[in-house]
Amino acid sequence: MCLSKIVSNRAAGIYNDFHDLTFIESFSLNMDYAKSVICRKQCLRDDYKKMPLYEDLIYNIKYIFKKSILIAIKTHDSTNINEKLLVNTSRVLCKFSHEYDESIQFLYNQLEQNISYSKKNKILISLVEHLSHFTPKLFQSLVNQINHATSPDYRKKAFDMLNLYDISQLKLLMEENTNEYQILVSRMYDEPDVKVRQEASYIFYRTEMYRTIKENAIKNLQSESPITRENAIICLESLGIVDKIILKAISELAQLDPVKSVRENVIMHCDSEKRFHYFYY
Repeated sequence: MCLSKIVSNRAAGIYNDFHDLTFIESFSLNMDYAKSVICRKQCLRDDYKKMPLYEDLIYNIKYIFKKSILIAIKTHDSTNINEKLLVNTSRVLCKFSHEYDESIQFLYNQLEQNISYSKKNKILISLVEHLSHFTPKLFQSLVNQINHATSPDYRKKAFDMLNLYDISQLKLLMEENTNEYQILVSRMYDEPDVKVRQEASYIFYRTEMYRTIKENAIKNLQSESPITRENAIICLESLGIVDKIILKAISELAQLDPVKSVRENVIMHCDSEKRFHYFYY
């Protein structure tokens, strides 16, 4: 029996019953065979693509992929989202993205719902895995998760996903999406978790956009607003910039700023990295 026939039969057998979620694990084993069949399509005759057997195979794979996501999420059980299945199907189905827009949109909608962060984390992984390239919508969704999530681990995970972008593409997306760009910049000083701030700074270093942020932060050290001065210190600490001009400005703030909270925050944030303490002792 030819390979495509074997895979089609296996897929059809599993396709008949979606109430038993154990099918997800068993089907993932068949995806290696399915990939072999589908990835050969470009070296096959054009008329082969029109054969019922081939079309049936593609239909079954897309249907199972879609149903596995919908069932897993609707049952509110994150363990039902089988990562191996999502990874395997991603490389196959990226060629047919127009066929599963409904499933993709469902995943985006779920990110906005009040569900566990462990489940949202799996959804992020699945979106990144089976969208063969990053899209503006995925970029905006990741930034939105960073902006609203209460879990620092989840925010860090979303930053990790952003850092998977190609550098030039990430820079272009930040330039074209000014609201999202400003949100990412604000995480340099609004973010309470230092590890998440470091992830934010890494994005700006990768894209070489940190220079503008550095210049603005240095200007803000002289702001009349105490909050703006504090934010500038935290932002510079996140960037890890320690040139002489900045060290001098930080030293003056730590000793001479008229607002006590600013002086205390300068010492707290700078001394947390043991970078500048010798300037104000």
